[in-house]
Amino acid sequence: MKATVNNATASEVSSNINSKTVVLNDQSLPLDLLQNGAHLHFVWKGKSVNVEVLSVSKEEKKVVLKVNNKTTEVRLEEPLDALLNSLGFSSANSSKIKQVKSPMPGLVLSISAEVGKEIKKDEPLLILEAMKMENVIKSPTDGVVKSISVNAGQAVEKGSVMITFE
Repeated sequence: MKATVNNATASEVSSNINSKTVVLNDQSLPLDLLQNGAHLHFVWKGKSVNVEVLSVSKEEKKVVLKVNNKTTEVRLEEPLDALLNSLGFSSANSSKIKQVKSPMPGLVLSISAEVGKEIKKDEPLLILEAMKMENVIKSPTDGVVKSISVNAGQAVEKGSVMITFE
């Protein structure tokens, strides 16, 4: 598997925690490891290293770590990922959502999204009232708002396009 650390050159990496070794670019390195939940401590090449796992995204194959109080992002790429990317079938491209449609008929109460604004996944876009309940419609993806097809106070049908991303 390949690991990219803080967008630096990828390295071939494998590990076997049970045998306490890490293989980095065909070099086997011993690993003296202690684990307590999301906190790890190990000795690497004679130096003490403290690691805290801050977040794990299986979909993005990304782990954010705090290594000796410095934040580090590690992305993993398996051989299948490399093959799919070389064929133009990047998993990042396939999951890109371009439109947010109304999940039910209702009334748009308010819109927090703005055209040209960068939106993160799960960020609120608008509030849709349906059956006397207010539903917060959140972004299904990261993106930039290209257009907003509805206005506050407007009634929408199920499946109506409300927001489009670039």
